[in-house]
Amino acid sequence: MQPIDSLRASKAFLSLSLNNQIANSWQALAWVLTWMQDHFETYDVVVGDYLQRHNEAIEAGQNDDRAMSNAVDRGRQMITAVERLLPKGSARGVKVIASSDLAKDVSFPERLRRLQAWNADSIGFGILTSTAVDYFLKRKHPAHMLDPVAREHSVSYQLEELALFEILVEAGYKVHIYPGTQLPILTAIVSGKVEVPQTPLHSLILGELRIY
Repeated sequence: MQPIDSLRASKAFLSLSLNNQIANSWQALAWVLTWMQDHFETYDVVVGDYLQRHNEAIEAGQNDDRAMSNAVDRGRQMITAVERLLPKGSARGVKVIASSDLAKDVSFPERLRRLQAWNADSIGFGILTSTAVDYFLKRKHPAHMLDPVAREHSVSYQLEELALFEILVEAGYKVHIYPGTQLPILTAIVSGKVEVPQTPLHSLILGELRIY
């Protein structure tokens, strides 16, 4: 594990879920943004609106179009909050990126297809994504534990996040900070416990922020 001070000059990104405590506390969000400002010379913020559509679909049984619309609306609210709460002196240098915009990258569909195929073919990879689904649904939506549609959404969330992060790594980002627990499958890839062909994620450095 590298000391955080040794990473100060590395290009970092902070990812923000729309389904955790940060999304419900501007005070916590302000603290996280100040922490990033204090520890990195260069960082940007990625808001998970594209991924949130899966949560919207599970929570309210919404169709894809409605879930995406709601997710984008929530993403805009988060982006506005981030821009307002950025510490003084950082606003010009920090980009706030919607994951729905990242997903428009021409490489995204092929990256996702490769990861979907590997999830189906690799026992170790598939076990990790399935276990993460169990944990998430048990914690957030216990009534949907055996719902195949909810489980499919939860797997897709993970694979899409990996594909989006590949785009960021190839754009030069070296460090990923998340206010919470990193995806188990991402941690396994970065640590080398799970092999994934053709992914640049092995080089990513992960950090978790704990907010009490």
